[in-house]
Amino acid sequence: MKELNSERVFLVNPCDDFLERRGDRPPLGLLYLSSYVKQFGYEPKVVDLNHYNHHHLYGYVVIYHPKYVCFSLSTPNYKQVIEMAQEIRKLNKDIVLIAGGTHATDFPDEKLTLETFDHIIVGDGEKALLEILDCVVHVPKIIKRLSVALDNLPLPDYEAVNMSDYTMTVDGEKGMMIATQRGCPFSCAFCGSANKPFTKSESIEHTLAHMRVLYGKYKIRGFYFVDDTFTYNMKKTIELCKLIKQEFPDIVFRCTTRANCLTDDVCAALKGAGCTIVSIGLESADHEVLIQINKLESVGQQRRGVELCHKHGLKVKGFFIFGLPGATYEGELKTIEMAKELSVDYADAYIFTPYPGTPIWDD
Repeated sequence: MKELNSERVFLVNPCDDFLERRGDRPPLGLLYLSSYVKQFGYEPKVVDLNHYNHHHLYGYVVIYHPKYVCFSLSTPNYKQVIEMAQEIRKLNKDIVLIAGGTHATDFPDEKLTLETFDHIIVGDGEKALLEILDCVVHVPKIIKRLSVALDNLPLPDYEAVNMSDYTMTVDGEKGMMIATQRGCPFSCAFCGSANKPFTKSESIEHTLAHMRVLYGKYKIRGFYFVDDTFTYNMKKTIELCKLIKQEFPDIVFRCTTRANCLTDDVCAALKGAGCTIVSIGLESADHEVLIQINKLESVGQQRRGVELCHKHGLKVKGFFIFGLPGATYEGELKTIEMAKELSVDYADAYIFTPYPGTPIWDD
């Protein structure tokens, strides 16, 4: 193990300037990275550029002389990150620049990425980052390691950020994100999770321990479960909800899932535990489009899922995508009519974008 404070590691969250509510929640993935490498004696510093600008980052580099700077790289922030990495290289040519995140995973062999970074992490970053920091053997430029279940990680390092900076609310309560698993077991053709491992978390106790920290230390009463498909394991969901109701009777939460992963029992358990909103990826009311995007779900199942939520007093946020493969003008009108007929409480509509790493991008 390294001596404490032996080497500084910067973990940088770029500014999400493409989001309306940027900076209202901490960068959960980086907080997991921070707590993981900290237990091995490294001194991580999380720099969230939603609350500090890039000039702050350059100043920190000059003041603290980090040996490693690791960026969370996504497709929307790609240009911003490349420019910051190049500037840091000018400030200190010996800094080891690392890229992780969705774009690095989906497109690791992009020419500009290879030219800019010393290492590119594909997939879950904890073990790969530690291997780079330890550097006991030659570490390849593109490094991919097995996925890490949340059960096997320490809880996120909330002390690495100023928690008062984050203003997310859930039904009026101060809110925070929480995850019980990584990835998604389904393979929708438009989704970035389709080609990534689904890492299950079997430990309900791990989730409860995470909630205890947020509830007790930070007085969080609103939770947002950010799993792609929170109710995938329905038996586990019901058991977790029962324990949440017992231990945290005064909280509210929201979650995201699929319509075909909802039943009467699941919806009753969600409502009983404090769930107020269920976000459901409905995408389209055109059956042919659902087939082309490998949704593995029928329009009838979508309707049934929304109806079950409403039956149990749960609000529904429907996610819809326009311009998917096979879409027609008539089909898009059907999607709008379905949203109105089902009386979804909130509707988010997106224009289809073929992101790198999705099956559609590969087609």
